[in-house]
Amino acid sequence: MKQTTMKILSFITAIIILAIPAISCNIEYNSAPAETDPPVTRPRTTTAATTKVTTAETTTEETTLPDTTPSSVIPVDTKTYSEKTARPKVSSKINTEPDYIAIAGSCEKNARIIVRGGEHDVEFNADGTYFLGSVQIFPFGSSELKVYAQVEGKAESEPFTLPVAYNRSATGIRDDRFEVIVGLDSQGHFISALEDWLGENLLTDKQISRITEVTAQRVKYLKDTTGGELIYFLVPNSMTVYPETVPSRYKRSEKTRTAQFVEAVKAGGATVIDTTETLIEHKTDPLKLFHKTDSHWTEYGAFVAYTEFFNYIAKSFPAAAPRDFTEMGFYTIDCDGGDMPYYLTFDTILCRELAVKADYTFTETTQKFTADDHLLMQHSTTPAAKVFENDTPGLPKMLVYRDSYGIALYDMFQDRCSVCDYAAMWDYGFDRDRVKKLQPDYVIYITAERDLGDVIGYF
Repeated sequence: MKQTTMKILSFITAIIILAIPAISCNIEYNSAPAETDPPVTRPRTTTAATTKVTTAETTTEETTLPDTTPSSVIPVDTKTYSEKTARPKVSSKINTEPDYIAIAGSCEKNARIIVRGGEHDVEFNADGTYFLGSVQIFPFGSSELKVYAQVEGKAESEPFTLPVAYNRSATGIRDDRFEVIVGLDSQGHFISALEDWLGENLLTDKQISRITEVTAQRVKYLKDTTGGELIYFLVPNSMTVYPETVPSRYKRSEKTRTAQFVEAVKAGGATVIDTTETLIEHKTDPLKLFHKTDSHWTEYGAFVAYTEFFNYIAKSFPAAAPRDFTEMGFYTIDCDGGDMPYYLTFDTILCRELAVKADYTFTETTQKFTADDHLLMQHSTTPAAKVFENDTPGLPKMLVYRDSYGIALYDMFQDRCSVCDYAAMWDYGFDRDRVKKLQPDYVIYITAERDLGDVIGYF
């Protein structure tokens, strides 16, 4: 029995000895890269990874945690101050994209807001005592953001701790034209302006030819029927006036649909009053040109453009010269936020703004906002077609087509016209019967840069 057992053990041992070289041939060894090999860069780990590690005795599993080191860091101000900035308060937050969080809140007046704990540290300026910002977070799990404030002459505040989480199901910002891009300096922008910025909506040669051809037909009809002039009154996007507020991940196109459109209608004989350069010249004025939390311009921004427009009209109708700044009664007021908080699903009472409004010394016929302390436009009074008459002698007659940017111009325009015939808002047709009946001196198209697609749809 013992001899049989010994024979079996000897046989097994022989098999093992013979198998060792074969096993060795299949083992992979890690060797140092040759001097000519390219350097190896470790990519950022975005999910936890588990690796099996085998030694001569055991096999174990090691878990590599995601890399949560910010790719850019804003250092803490280490100067000594006698006073600390008050802690900011975040009142609203939402994932605008799976890994982007929009936040809104309040702080000490004119504070610099610093947010740490995300994919990148970010900083931006508050708008008075309110702020609106965007932060990229890590593309996995939950984390905490630390929101600080600092005003000149004071130390950084204690942080406001904000729990956040990657949300795979968050709606992408390209899904709807009314989605909001939160830029720097608490400036919001509508997503519909991004196609202009990126040059994604350029006109085809066929479209350009069509625009020029139809414009020429309209210009000829006006000249033959009334001797009137066709004018396009263009309002730039807030991105165009404040490019420094656009997030750096969006690269600006050198060619734009707006420039193509201007060239096309000019070739057809129309006049273009593009207010872009004038507004850029006034962008550092004490009064805002565009709201921060609403997609429209302020009444002051509208006044700046109105002045350029009616300076042109006054060359033919001196009585239509624009009114003076002192007659506009501009003031600032703490308001509920505008349409951007609404589309972000924020409470507009909590996402606020110190807004610029006007209290004219001349007749004001229209309620433009839902309330004096609101920024939401009053759409129950201004969209419908309406005719205003003015008995001041020497004023022109105008047929005006417009978008919602025309709301802030509503009273200013009718004040400088003997007849101001407003077509229904967003009706950009060319009504020949209406022209024949009114005999206008001017047919005006008021349009924001982002709404040019609506205008082009009527060619």
